[in-house]
This record gives sequence, structure tokens and C-alpha cells, in this order.
Amino acid sequence: MKIKQFIFLLILIYSFAISANAGVEIEARFKTKDRSATGKTYLEDDRVRAEAGNQLFIYRADKKLFWTINKDQRAYRERTDKEQAQILKKIEDFRKKLYSNLSVLPKAEREKLEQEMRANEAKQPSNNPLVYNKVASNQKIGKWNCDKYEITRRKEKVADLWAAKWSDFGLTSNDFKGFQKLARALGYKSFTGSHPDYRTYTKESKINGFPVKRIAYFKNGKTVFWELIRAEKKKLKRSLFELPKGFKKSKNQKR
Repeated sequence: MKIKQFIFLLILIYSFAISANAGVEIEARFKTKDRSATGKTYLEDDRVRAEAGNQLFIYRADKKLFWTINKDQRAYRERTDKEQAQILKKIEDFRKKLYSNLSVLPKAEREKLEQEMRANEAKQPSNNPLVYNKVASNQKIGKWNCDKYEITRRKEKVADLWAAKWSDFGLTSNDFKGFQKLARALGYKSFTGSHPDYRTYTKESKINGFPVKRIAYFKNGKTVFWELIRAEKKKLKRSLFELPKGFKKSKNQKR
């Protein structure tokens, strides 16, 4: 499974002594019409671990490495920050080359394609930031009192989000440095899909609180539900952020 595809899945789930360090552990559930799952995410300043079912993802900012691990196959794939940056550069180079090659086309065809490409770029998430509007207060979600936010993009509603006070969890945005480093390493200005803008967990946050529930709406009619079970500071074993013993690198790994 490609790293970006795996990240979008695991991010629906949500982002810290010698043998243990102070960190953050998050457990959450998500469901769609066809499936449901529960997963966990572990965070420290420079590392992230996310797991769901037989899949496991580890990001080590200190080593500049991504690992995607299949527990059933006892195998893993590895990618460096540099390789990830090269992939992003290839995508951008391809886009530029595509534009430059339009000059050889007949004028009418070229203008039509240019118009279509501009319209497509205008719709991209990076060019259309999420807008958070607080629409209600004191709504009970689980054991938390929450503010409700309506999230829009290009004036279209894409999600509803409920957030409790950070103090309810004993957490601050400083506890999510590993999550923020992961987003930057993947080349995301924000996480899209059913996960909140990653700046939700930073000082740049557009909401005043910690997300505990989110319902994302897609144009194809699909709806994704995400709900927090718990989030807490705790001592994390460093072994959580290491490759499992006995696992081997996948032989058919694509670069």
C-alpha cells in the first residue's frame, strides 16, 4: 500500500528514562457505510506510530524515514524524506512539462485544455483552504462538552466537527510536533478527506479546542464518521517506534 494512501486511512483515526518517554496516545473509531474500524496513534516530538488492523505506519523524523508495515506478511516498506521529496518534485515537474507541451497544439484545442487545467487547479485543496465556522456550543459528545464547527471549502460544506477544551485532556498543541513534522514531510499543507486540517493541532488552529468527533461529506454521497475514544499523555516505550523484530524489507518495494 502506498504511503499516502495509508496515511489517509490512518489519519481518520488521529496524532509522545531509556525505555519510555512522555508522549500522547490516541484511540478513535471511524466508520463508513461499508466498514468500521478502531485504531491507535502514538506521538512524540519527532516520531509517529499509527496502527489499524494488520497495518502499521511509523514515521521517524529523527531518522528521516517512513515505514509501512504489514503484520500478516511480517514485511515492511521503507521510504526516506529525500525519496518523498523526489516524488513530489516529479509530480510538479510533470505538471510544468504538461503546460509547456500545450504550445504545440492547435490554438482552439490548447485554449480549451488550458481552461480545463486552470479550473481543475482552482479546485485543489491547496488552493482552497478549509473555513471553520462555529455554529453551536455546549453540545455533549460522549463525556465531553463541545463546540460545533461547520467546515466549508469554496462555500460548500465538507464536514461538521465537534471540539472539547484542550484542558479536558491535559494536552496542548506542543504535544503534536510529531504530527506536524509528518504533514510537512509528506508535502501536505493540510490533511484533507475526513481528517481536519493538521493545523487543528497547532498554534495556527482555526478552532478553539481538541477534535472529538467529525463527520465528513463527499460529493459522491459518501460519509465518513470519526469519533475519539480517548486521548492522553502517558509514558511510551521507545520500541513502539522501531521496526518489529524479525520483519523483512519487501522485495518488490517500489521506489
